[in-house]
Amino acid sequence: MKFTKIIDYIKLKMPKSKGTFLVILGIIGMLLILLASFDYGGKVSTQNNAVETDAPVKDYSVVLEEKIEGLISDMLGGTEVTAMVTLESSVEYVYADEVKTDADVTRDQTALKTQQSDSNHKTYVVIKDSQGNEHPVVITEKMPEIRGVVVVCVGGEKSNVASAVRLAVRSALDLAEDKICVMGRH
Repeated sequence: MKFTKIIDYIKLKMPKSKGTFLVILGIIGMLLILLASFDYGGKVSTQNNAVETDAPVKDYSVVLEEKIEGLISDMLGGTEVTAMVTLESSVEYVYADEVKTDADVTRDQTALKTQQSDSNHKTYVVIKDSQGNEHPVVITEKMPEIRGVVVVCVGGEKSNVASAVRLAVRSALDLAEDKICVMGRH
């Protein structure tokens, strides 16, 4: 069937009212979203609800190192560059929580006193995966602060090259100059 015949067929089968068309389009969209949430094994995906590990930190530092290496290599005409990024801490997760506040007011009629006590109870929102394991719902991941960067490159021992590399890293990562070390490659 040619493409034009397919379009003509779709035009004939389309509802005549815009409202009906939008409802059908919305239903199709919801079905696509639902299908996207399943992985190949047919289980609901829980990728958005991360469990705290060091893997994101390693991935974060590796990505930063690769970007710095590519940037400096391009600056220096394709020479070999090695970068090392050290991080201050690990990824900080902000979890969804619920806070219940109970207020208790007691009045003593004989002494004409009123006593009030408040208590807060905080619980984290959790979900269960397909194996029945509970995981907290992550709202935000805060990436760690960069402690320092070391760049080793050809010509890094020369002050003009070191200065240019330091400026590029400082600009790209918003780092203080004393957190960047540039060394020459021998």
